[in-house]
Amino acid sequence: MGGKGPAHPSEGQEEPRRGTPLRSIPDFPPERARQLAALWITTAEEFLSMASTPRGQAGLSDLLEISPEELEALVRIARASLPEDVAKAFSQPSSRRFPLGAILSGPPGDVPGEASGGEDL
Repeated sequence: MGGKGPAHPSEGQEEPRRGTPLRSIPDFPPERARQLAALWITTAEEFLSMASTPRGQAGLSDLLEISPEELEALVRIARASLPEDVAKAFSQPSSRRFPLGAILSGPPGDVPGEASGGEDL
């Protein structure tokens, strides 16, 4: 029971995942696959999902320190490695909204971080 956070996957020691490993795609640059693996993005499906919105694209460009044009080239390579219907499904953001974080209940002011009485924080 240590205070260590989740470990990053090491080369060759990743847990098996469903999907198309980026490192198995012949035209996908190995260095980019390694960079993405350090971010827990190891499959073409995960990569396309992350790149399916403008914010995701901007975040990936920043994290990989590449231009939007280079990111788009990587997206095309990943998309071409998948069957057309799969690529299409993972290239579109989900229309479902998922709440994030804890759901806290209680009267206003009892919830940490919540202002009471209409105060501005």
